[in-house]
Amino acid sequence: MTDHFNAFISYKHADIDIKVAEAIERGLERFYVPRSIRKKTGIKRINHIFRDKDELPITSNLTEQISYALDNSDFLIVICSTNTRTSAWVPREIEYFLRTHSRQQVLTVLVDGEPLEVIPDILLHEDRTVFDDKGVSHTYRVPLEPLSCDFRSNRRRDRRDELTRLASALLSCSYSEMVNRQRQYKVRRAAAVMGLLGVLAFLFCAYMFSSRKKIEAAYNEALINRSRYLAGESRNLFDNEQRITAIQVALAALPKNADDDMPVTPEAERALADSTLAYVTKRDSNISDAWNYTMMSDIIRFVVSENGKCLAALDQSETLMVWDTTTHELKFRMKYAPGEIRDFEFASEYGILIVTQQAASLVDVRDGVRLWTYNTDEGDYFSYDSIVSAGEDKAYLLMSGSVLVINMNDGSLAKRFDMPLDDGNAVKSSVSNCVISPDCKKMAFCSVESFSDYKLFMWDMEKNKLVAWNEEVSYVRDISWLDNDRIIASIYRGDLFESSLSMGNKTLLRPDHADIICFKASDMSEIWKNDFVSDNVMISKGFVLLPAQDAVACYSGNICDIISIEDGSILYHHNLNDSIVDVSDNDGDGYPLYITMGGALAVPSPSQGTEALMLTKSLTDGLTNAVVKNGVYVSKASGRQIIYYDTSVYDGEWTPVGDALRTAICPSPTPRTPPGPDAPNEPQREMTPGGDQKVPGV
Repeated sequence: MTDHFNAFISYKHADIDIKVAEAIERGLERFYVPRSIRKKTGIKRINHIFRDKDELPITSNLTEQISYALDNSDFLIVICSTNTRTSAWVPREIEYFLRTHSRQQVLTVLVDGEPLEVIPDILLHEDRTVFDDKGVSHTYRVPLEPLSCDFRSNRRRDRRDELTRLASALLSCSYSEMVNRQRQYKVRRAAAVMGLLGVLAFLFCAYMFSSRKKIEAAYNEALINRSRYLAGESRNLFDNEQRITAIQVALAALPKNADDDMPVTPEAERALADSTLAYVTKRDSNISDAWNYTMMSDIIRFVVSENGKCLAALDQSETLMVWDTTTHELKFRMKYAPGEIRDFEFASEYGILIVTQQAASLVDVRDGVRLWTYNTDEGDYFSYDSIVSAGEDKAYLLMSGSVLVINMNDGSLAKRFDMPLDDGNAVKSSVSNCVISPDCKKMAFCSVESFSDYKLFMWDMEKNKLVAWNEEVSYVRDISWLDNDRIIASIYRGDLFESSLSMGNKTLLRPDHADIICFKASDMSEIWKNDFVSDNVMISKGFVLLPAQDAVACYSGNICDIISIEDGSILYHHNLNDSIVDVSDNDGDGYPLYITMGGALAVPSPSQGTEALMLTKSLTDGLTNAVVKNGVYVSKASGRQIIYYDTSVYDGEWTPVGDALRTAICPSPTPRTPPGPDAPNEPQREMTPGGDQKVPGV
């Protein structure tokens, strides 16, 4: 018998399963391994695949033969169909294989049906054991989603691609690398032919136009030098605050009309752009400010819709304004009485939910029409930060110890959950940090009895059961749900008056300690606990789930720890050396994008270590708020403007407005007066998108 097998094919002896198993065995043993892959892996070919019909003699001692083959196979290929569920041998072979191999060495092939219906249960779940801080083990059954090759299609091309995917797994190389290697020969041959044709064409053109180019070269060089000289003079004049003269000299460095031989040089374009304040570029980044949204007074808070098409902001004059970010058009404006507005959030693409003291309304920002309004009963008031969750179907709103479930289609009351107050864990005072579980059945929050007396609760709204963490603390920074069964909280240790703080131009820095605790929601028992220390002023705080790494990012001050959800181990520790304003993972790669108070964008650099960061100074400084949605929206403390930074703005990507650009820019020696600071929606420049480079996570 063969001592080694590249793979063992496990399948139910049914017609469709046998047919696919034969095709896979035949295809893999005939698969051509590219020379570069052979050199890299040392595997010349996939020379032996075990399939019981071909390898077993007609004897009764099948178990010994199969066990030997499983022990000596690198991979197990499981043929999954509706017949697999009735097989007694396939689960046994999988279980035996996993005794000596990892789950990564089990490959599944879909023949028919849906993955969750045909893949054996042993591959869909895994028992994981974790130990708490007392050494007690807890076993959790974790659902898995194995990557499968799809043989359900009868198209020859589809099956060939899936066979290549299987072969790449057996050869321990990526699928894309395998496909690229197979295509390289054709690409090289085509490139050689095109290169030869290009050389011939170049030589022919050079021969035909060589004499004329020599004459034109000297003339064009003189014009280019003249344009560059005038552009330099324009930049010098602008630096010396002689803006009008700088504009005139910059225009002289450009062609006057279509018949003018003066070339358009980058230096002249830049000089004109600088002197007219047409746009300001970021030399070290492809991120540049593209638009300013101006409020009537200092901004309190702003939000961006999930698709990034709408921006809403509230200022200190209690004015709520909403813009269409694609056209920068102001779509909605409403002035409220002092203290009237409690919360606002986008619930759909163009629908914004606005909550006041005694009413909740859904407004279509495209035309400002109120789609519906829900009014509270007399004596009831919505809380501040009352929107616990808002989606296209339902909204969960907090009101005086109750949670209202509002139907978003018509504003009717679907349910009302009243918080229990009759047991030993009764809520004593107001609540804060309310977060709802992913299944919208439970809510975590903390009650605030006094400035330094907080208590953490979990409320099962369906069962009307209140569970408390039996420990009073001075301050609960933040709460979040990891899943429907686990809660994570940041508990501050110490006196809030002894934390880092900033007053005017002076900043006091000292270590701030907090406990990051993961709780079991059913009884609020601790699963794991971490110490979190920062030493800079806290501008923003919170948790960001990173599903790609099965982790959660916890940030405050200048520190962000990326923590494993399962056991609480710290995977990455990042010190930004500046206060963090925002953390996001919009691209879902598991590595967050950081925005700091000083205007830096930073991303982890895991290849350089668990604490390494790649940092770029791309934004303005003094930031206090930031949102990443199809770009970056930021605002400063006591600022009236929300600055939008586009991620695809480059030199030269500006569009002139009107036909007579020069006349519009400089019609007379009198300079054009720039817009005042109170003029709303005044653009800095007209932009067109371009460029393929992107900042990770933006």
